[in-house]
Amino acid sequence: MTFTAAEFYNVMVGVVPLYVAMLLGYGSLRWWKLVQVPEQCVGIAQLNTYFLLPAYVCHFLAFNNPYNLSLHILAADFLSKAVLLCVLCAWALASSSLYSAKAAVARTSFDWVISIFMLATLPNTVIVGIPLLQPMYGEIALQGSICIISAQFLFWYNVCIVLFEVRRDSTESSSTSTTVRHHHDQFESTTTCKLQEENQQVKRAGTSPDQAQMVGRFSMLHHVLKRVLFRLLRQPILYSSVLGFTYSLLASRWGFNMPRIVESSLQILTNMTLGACMFILGVFMASQPSLLPCGLWKTIGGMVIRFGVAPAIMAIASVAVGIRGNSLRFAITQAAFPQGIMTFVLAKEYNMHADIFATVVSFHTLIFLPFVLLYYVLLGML
Repeated sequence: MTFTAAEFYNVMVGVVPLYVAMLLGYGSLRWWKLVQVPEQCVGIAQLNTYFLLPAYVCHFLAFNNPYNLSLHILAADFLSKAVLLCVLCAWALASSSLYSAKAAVARTSFDWVISIFMLATLPNTVIVGIPLLQPMYGEIALQGSICIISAQFLFWYNVCIVLFEVRRDSTESSSTSTTVRHHHDQFESTTTCKLQEENQQVKRAGTSPDQAQMVGRFSMLHHVLKRVLFRLLRQPILYSSVLGFTYSLLASRWGFNMPRIVESSLQILTNMTLGACMFILGVFMASQPSLLPCGLWKTIGGMVIRFGVAPAIMAIASVAVGIRGNSLRFAITQAAFPQGIMTFVLAKEYNMHADIFATVVSFHTLIFLPFVLLYYVLLGML
């Protein structure tokens, strides 16, 4: 399989318009000063977050037949992410047990569990991937992208939100413990009284201390789950993903069409999405103090994970579930696409390694094309 001039041109047709929109966004802030105040940047970003990207995902899922999805691609995607998350969690537990200051080390390790997981498993398939993958692999890329995008927005981003909320809860608990230590003298008498009251309540209720401790743990779990649910319900893209996927299931099964007025409304917003997302990314890049806000070595580490580790993990998982041929080539190539924008949104909101994700989202979008073309050519020779 050779990489012909016609194929290269088709790829350029997909990617150059994205770079044009990103360059216009960069120039609007850095050179021409058309976007000058933070409120304008926030307004553009919210337009994308609450309207354009949800409409794009809904339209993409709604007009593709889910009954033609590749279960092998879906299985490989799930396997690669689930195994990596389990390995990272095991590493975090093992690393925390090697040090005496377990709480601090465990929190740091868990931060890196979330960051490495997102770096290695959540590419920007929805915006950058589709325009490039279809010229490369045709219908296989379309159906495979539906699988990966559906899994990302219906499941994996929600898993990340759960991880972030667990981290937030542990951080708040640690902060509370630190405050207690600083005010030990004032707190001691109050704590003693509360413990005595709780022991009396436990005795009156006939409940053992272990059972009381278990109730406390369930109460904490309930608190975390309630916050996670509240956070998920604030995600417009979750509603649009569920709506689009549900419609595609029903429409493909019963053969009815979406009303034209609704379809046209979605189409207008969808046509704006790719350009607006890349424009916003260009504005964001121009707002950074440097091209690499997190520093050189963390940038290199992010590149190794995104363009090396991620395709390798996907390759192993794909072979394990029996994927071969162009489907295997697609699965590996899509894993080498730049970092998903939603990962930066989450990192920024939860104040965890935001500088790293700011770098990888913008910088990887600039440099990813040679890596993707290299994978395409090398895999085509196999």
